[in-house]
Amino acid sequence: MAPGIVFYSTPSHGGIHLSPERQAVVKKLFPDFRPFNDWEGWYEEDCDCVIVFLSFLDILTPEKAQAAIVTAKALASSRNTVNDWSKILHWINSPMGATVRALAE
Repeated sequence: MAPGIVFYSTPSHGGIHLSPERQAVVKKLFPDFRPFNDWEGWYEEDCDCVIVFLSFLDILTPEKAQAAIVTAKALASSRNTVNDWSKILHWINSPMGATVRALAE
């Protein structure tokens, strides 16, 4: 997808792997976020990948920005997640998320 960001796909699922340098950026932006599988640097393709797209605008497309916002809103209202997605939604709605919101529009 970009240097240090690799998408992996299998017949049943997939995800994104980040280099240590890219992972450090995610940790700085979203220090409390824990990937679904608890493997640092690995993000599953359904929900966790939102964090990768929000962290790296060089891979963010309008479609991915829209999907990230929809996913964060849906998960913020769910009680069945490991992470507090309301924090992610707050970030999206803050000045830091302005580029994401603009791209989604």
